[in-house]
Amino acid sequence: MIVMELANGDLGSCLSKNSRWKNSSVLERIQILLQIGRGLAWLHTRPSPIIHLDLKFDNILFVE
Repeated sequence: MIVMELANGDLGSCLSKNSRWKNSSVLERIQILLQIGRGLAWLHTRPSPIIHLDLKFDNILFVE
């Protein structure tokens, strides 16, 4: 289930327009990438795996 009201938009928009994330450190960006990787790994290990074929910043919902 996706609760759209909690999302601040997609990751691409948040990184380009939000000054907090625009000036984020390398460590913060690596943490975001690790969370994305963990989410994809979880999807791939389900009994009926879900494989995301169009992974890009615009397709990643972001919640601050």
